[in-house]
Amino acid sequence: MPARSQVSRRAMLAGTAASVALPLLPRRSRAQSQPSEAAWRELAKHITGGVLRPNDPRFVRLTLPENLRYYNPPPQPGDGRPDPDAPFGLVRPINPKQVAYAIQWARDHNLPMVPRSGGHSYAGCSTIPGLVISSSAMQSVKIEDGLIVADGGALFRHMLDALRHVGAGGETGRHTITHGRCAGVGLSAYLMGGGLALDSVHVGMGCDRVAKFEMVLADTPDGRTVTASANENAGLFWAARGGGGNFGFVTKWWLNPITVHKVTAFSGSWRLSDNAHAVFRTLLRALDAAPDTMGSQLILSTTAATAKSPWRYQITLACEFHGPKADFDSILGAALAAADRAEERDCWFKNCSTRDLQELPYWDAQEFFEIIGSPNRYQETSVFAREISDDFIGAIFGVWPSWPGTMLAARLSAYRLGGQVSNVPSGATAFSHRSAKWLVSTDLDWSGAESPQVLDDNLKWQRDVQNHFSTMLGNPGSYYNFPDPGLKNPARAYWGPNLERLTAIKRQYDPHSVFTPPRNQGILS
Repeated sequence: MPARSQVSRRAMLAGTAASVALPLLPRRSRAQSQPSEAAWRELAKHITGGVLRPNDPRFVRLTLPENLRYYNPPPQPGDGRPDPDAPFGLVRPINPKQVAYAIQWARDHNLPMVPRSGGHSYAGCSTIPGLVISSSAMQSVKIEDGLIVADGGALFRHMLDALRHVGAGGETGRHTITHGRCAGVGLSAYLMGGGLALDSVHVGMGCDRVAKFEMVLADTPDGRTVTASANENAGLFWAARGGGGNFGFVTKWWLNPITVHKVTAFSGSWRLSDNAHAVFRTLLRALDAAPDTMGSQLILSTTAATAKSPWRYQITLACEFHGPKADFDSILGAALAAADRAEERDCWFKNCSTRDLQELPYWDAQEFFEIIGSPNRYQETSVFAREISDDFIGAIFGVWPSWPGTMLAARLSAYRLGGQVSNVPSGATAFSHRSAKWLVSTDLDWSGAESPQVLDDNLKWQRDVQNHFSTMLGNPGSYYNFPDPGLKNPARAYWGPNLERLTAIKRQYDPHSVFTPPRNQGILS
């Protein structure tokens, strides 16, 4: 049995379980008027998968977001005071007709509505004080006519489990698509936001695998269902591949598969102090020079427990290499050895570092890389970079010691891009950041027990860092699937030169702005 490098994304940062206390954030009053009980009963007649209200024992599980900053329900109905941002109800339609009915019902009752697939929106965009239309009753994945056909509600766990055991022409387990590492992420939101993967440099963005989709629109009184491809509703096809959930509710995807091969999987970490800057630079430069078969995420993190310690920094590296272990060693071996030597000088204890390097079948490698999601409170920012210069690395280590250190953890990640991402023109899909070689993100985690002042101080520090980094890099924009409500102009940051065309398509297919994600994360038509 292969060793597993699975890790909880938040536990990796904080080293502690999240508190279940309510977040100390300004919360809205629950002023939205509810539809009558008769109206809810009428809705239930048309939704085979069920209509759930807050008193249903399943309600919390089916509405809980990953980011508790935006909605933190009690564990069970009636336990404590209801969260003011809690949804009023959730529906589970089983086909496009029922999706269209739920959308129109919400419009008829002047009730805010959001689609939900996995609930992993960093900005809580799949929850709202209104109606949540969940795709969780539509999760089939199969292969037909050489394409992967997935229902709009499929999560990565459904997709990977299915593809591991099905195939075409007797080739069981031979196909996959570009995908992330957290099993609970929804395929629809991932693809519509662009679809970054650990090895996007090698396999491209998720949206580049889309051949066709089926979408429920709200541009007519009763709604309508259309299919979109390069030859049918071509503008919509272009827009939904990177333009986010701004146009309609996807109920089915047809995706071009990737043939799987054995890969070399690496995970390592180092505890460092004075040598952290040099190690980060050495690893990043080695990755810069690596072939496009090397996907990677390089992480710099500090926790509240280590902020004042002699070894403030932890540097973590994850790599998915499409080639043999010997070739991996020839590419990164010298840089990894240098990191080991630096840690021996910095760390007071033996075996501070961790190393896991294995040549694995593709599906075992996905278990190796799996990130186990854990609901918490956090804020993430992102900025694309054409390159990461020595001056920029210096800026990272210039600002990091100023982190207040009064929350659970702070992290910076550098995801490798270029390669197959850059081989697609910036105007070919709505995802426009094709010239970037890196995506740099910052992440703050907190427990919910902090004072408002502590929270404000930390979020201000993060915003200042984001603005400083963006200015240094020439304001190249941010990644839509890392939604950041604090951006001055989110739509311009996410879509850049493609925004005007997206706005025109939004007006055509969603003229009433029914599909506009909350918290200023949409395209204003």
